[in-house]
Amino acid sequence: ELYRQFAVTVTIAVIISGFVALTITPALCAILLKPIDNTSKSSPFFSWFNRNLTAFTMRFLSLVRTALKHRIASAVLLVLVVIGGWQLLQKTPTAFVPKEDQGILYVAVQLPEGAAFPRTEKVGTELLEKIQSLEPIKNVVTMMGYDMLSGDVRSNSVTFIAQLKPWEERTVTIDEIKTIITGYLSQHPEAKGIVTAPGGMPGLGSTN
Repeated sequence: ELYRQFAVTVTIAVIISGFVALTITPALCAILLKPIDNTSKSSPFFSWFNRNLTAFTMRFLSLVRTALKHRIASAVLLVLVVIGGWQLLQKTPTAFVPKEDQGILYVAVQLPEGAAFPRTEKVGTELLEKIQSLEPIKNVVTMMGYDMLSGDVRSNSVTFIAQLKPWEERTVTIDEIKTIITGYLSQHPEAKGIVTAPGGMPGLGSTN
């Protein structure tokens, strides 16, 4: 659905751009490139535009002269602007789709290739007990032998889907919970695992 919206947006933009390029742009070029007749009186609009453009140019030149006369103050002002921009950059979200705490975590665990199911079940059971012991966890769905990353049934894979308690009942963030579960995974060096949360928009995975 998201890509369909992008396709419609791009299509409309191309149609409008093509219409402007084939109709309005040539007409404007003919008007702007027409030789100037100094004997004829210019239109009120162009007279008003030229007056305001000249006034703006003079004010800008005056500002530049003032800045050149007070170079130290101008340099300090420039540094303050750069620092302010950097602070805004740190606080402004840069993700295309901002992260959202939807109260769900996916945990995909994989043992070495060829690991027997009883071995996978043992590791999965230990991890399940640790995940369920976390206070913010409400429910955990366990799928022994299922590889979430590939969608295949494998004897060396196990997948957990953890449902978290509502925001107001939690004292930790979803990122902190992910860190804790990742720590549990590191206690099993024979297993590899990842902890992810669903993305903000369906169809885009967990990317942002």
